[in-house]
Amino acid sequence: MLLDTLELAKAFAPLFVALIFGVTTAYIAWRQYKVASTKLNLELFDRRYMVFDRLWIICADAVGQQRILLNDKYRGTRSPFEYFWPKARFLFGEEIDEFIQQVITNWLSLCTFEHQVKTDVQVLESDERRRLYYWFQDYAPSRMQVIFRRYLDLSAIK
Repeated sequence: MLLDTLELAKAFAPLFVALIFGVTTAYIAWRQYKVASTKLNLELFDRRYMVFDRLWIICADAVGQQRILLNDKYRGTRSPFEYFWPKARFLFGEEIDEFIQQVITNWLSLCTFEHQVKTDVQVLESDERRRLYYWFQDYAPSRMQVIFRRYLDLSAIK
């Protein structure tokens, strides 16, 4: 009887060792997957935040003290968006792309008005210029916070 138990233990020992080794390997692989997934999400967050930050600065510049210098500040480019807009399309999707198109359209219109102010002071009283100014001052920042919130939420990254 004792001999049968010893033989049985010898037979199952390699199976037990292989099972422990397999479970340990599976756990390590699962942890590596979680680390890689978190790293990917953090890198995606960094790239998305760069787009958000650039857009925020451009909107702030449009209504800040530098607004008269818009054309001078971005001289030599069609707009300050041309380098990061393709990245934004890739990183976010249509909702952000449509918002950036709105920002670009309004930004170019405001630049045109600011350029006209140099030659025609009556442009300062324009309802459209006033609407654009308030769009950048009030609507754009609050809208940005709403539409970017789900992309820049760090609580989902664990």
